[in-house]
Amino acid sequence: VVINLPLCFSIILAGLGEHQRNIERAAHDLGASDLQALVRVTVPIMRPSIFAAFCLAFTLSWDEFIIAFLLTRFEVTLPVMLFEMLRGGSSPELNAAGSLVFCISMSIVLVAVALTLRRRAP
Repeated sequence: VVINLPLCFSIILAGLGEHQRNIERAAHDLGASDLQALVRVTVPIMRPSIFAAFCLAFTLSWDEFIIAFLLTRFEVTLPVMLFEMLRGGSSPELNAAGSLVFCISMSIVLVAVALTLRRRAP
């Protein structure tokens, strides 16, 4: 969380700009309450930034083996378990775990691409 939070915060902050405040002001001028402006204006505009921050945090969390290795004492996390399996040589369990992680990551990317292309289709 400590490592991913600044990166996610900067992505979400980039989605908030002067145009965001102007759009919220326009919604208020047209009679929307604070809650309506949040639900109908702010959240749909921020959805791509939040999703991008989620994807970045998810991807980087798989990469942080050193932190997981140094911070865990008695809990066995997936990166630590995979490292221990690598020390003993290649095994079918290690190959299956690597394939599973790869398939999960690729399926998230493919779903994101499909959703993006579906929105652009006329």
